[in-house]
Amino acid sequence: ALPIYPSLLEALDEAMQIPAGGSGRLSLNHVQLRGHQGDVVATDGRQLLIQGGFRFPWKESMLVSRTAIFAARELPKGEVVRIAQSKTHVHFRIGSWTIVLAIDSTTRFPNVEGAIPNTDHPMTQWHVADDEALALAAALDDLPAADEEHAPVTLDLARPVAVRARAEGEQRCTEVLLSRSRTEGKALRIATDRRFLQRALKLGFRSFLIDRKSVV
Repeated sequence: ALPIYPSLLEALDEAMQIPAGGSGRLSLNHVQLRGHQGDVVATDGRQLLIQGGFRFPWKESMLVSRTAIFAARELPKGEVVRIAQSKTHVHFRIGSWTIVLAIDSTTRFPNVEGAIPNTDHPMTQWHVADDEALALAAALDDLPAADEEHAPVTLDLARPVAVRARAEGEQRCTEVLLSRSRTEGKALRIATDRRFLQRALKLGFRSFLIDRKSVV
């Protein structure tokens, strides 16, 4: 079995937490383990999480069904993960635990590379200061319209950067100013689901690229 650092457990847990997408010809309720690239990949058709830097004992890409097992409090923390592959299963060994997941060889996974913006296009970059990132992640739940469909917030990527939200029927927006965050490139104003932004901030993302060609 190939030993891998404990961060693989965290990556699998984060990937499994992305909501399963709707039914269709491509599977959105599996997680992809890309051997050649060393990536753990998950998507629900609206958000995509690729976590890399791992070594797997295979070269091809494997699909395993989502499971909450990697969030179990009983799993030992900080242990080296040992991973192996049989013809039909992927085996994870953590301390005295062995987790066995069936390999799905019949399901198709989306071409996630096509969803990654081309960095040759004009980009606006948003760099969030560490202290503001933590405060914003905590504040997003309390902004208006949190319970509305898509939980929208508006990002005003100018100087200063501002995050705004307004509930249906309200005349004025509630605004969070991020005076220590900065932008590079053309100023933009975009709307997004706050849950995606919040999750990215909690995962430690501090720089965001917005493809201006995709903004109408």
